[in-house]
Amino acid sequence: MEKIILVLVVLLFTITSHTAPRSSQIEGAKLSKSGILKSLGFISEAPDEFETQAICTQRDERQLYRDIRIARIRKSLRTSRGCTGFLISPKCILTAGHCKKHLGVIEFDAPISTSTGRFEDANPVDQYRAHLVFGYKEAGFGNDWTVASLKPNSITGALPGHRYGYFQIQQGIPIEGMNLRVSGYGSSRVRQHNGSLKTAQGSLTGVDPQNAFVVHLANTRGGDSGSAIVDEATGKVIGIHTHGGCAYDREEGTVGGNYGTLIEAHSELKRAISACLSN
Repeated sequence: MEKIILVLVVLLFTITSHTAPRSSQIEGAKLSKSGILKSLGFISEAPDEFETQAICTQRDERQLYRDIRIARIRKSLRTSRGCTGFLISPKCILTAGHCKKHLGVIEFDAPISTSTGRFEDANPVDQYRAHLVFGYKEAGFGNDWTVASLKPNSITGALPGHRYGYFQIQQGIPIEGMNLRVSGYGSSRVRQHNGSLKTAQGSLTGVDPQNAFVVHLANTRGGDSGSAIVDEATGKVIGIHTHGGCAYDREEGTVGGNYGTLIEAHSELKRAISACLSN
């Protein structure tokens, strides 16, 4: 049995080294032995740590939410997986770089999912298609972003920002300790919440202007990539959520953190935003 556990632990660290960006390996190094065994299922815990790798608290505290400036992004209406994006002008949207491949259907004000967890399509008047991509990078922490414009709705002829409004981007480097909000269409163990818009708050625990990333403790899951990281005090966006790295250990509490691209510190991203805004 001990040999089996050893093999599984080695496999866990091998997978992590291939899938986690460089900074998450540093933050995740604090995970205890008991946390590793819990994640492998040898020690039972609810919720399961392995399933909640971007959950920073003992329970998933995300709540259903409505903000029509935030979009669900997926390749087509046939799939129940994708990303999140948010408007910064009548037609410009930001999301994560690794979400560019999902830019098929962009849905605003999407309804909650079915009792089986399948996505419910947004009303056709709330569905949009991407037009131009003004830039993207998919290169890990601080360099994971997409800037794109959207076409007018095929039924109403309206641009999305004229219907739903849009976020403003905050100027200046944020300060550690500020309260943040992250809202996205991420996955959930509650079936009707899966792919439905949910929100969570958490503190900003790290700022790296040189490498253009931030670390935060707002709960996220897969599908929340591309969400706006919002300063709760001003309502303005400081970054794009891109990577999960949080875990909760019964002995040590919260370890690690979730990561995002810091807009103000990323010159190439800002140039792409300016190009989209002026187009």
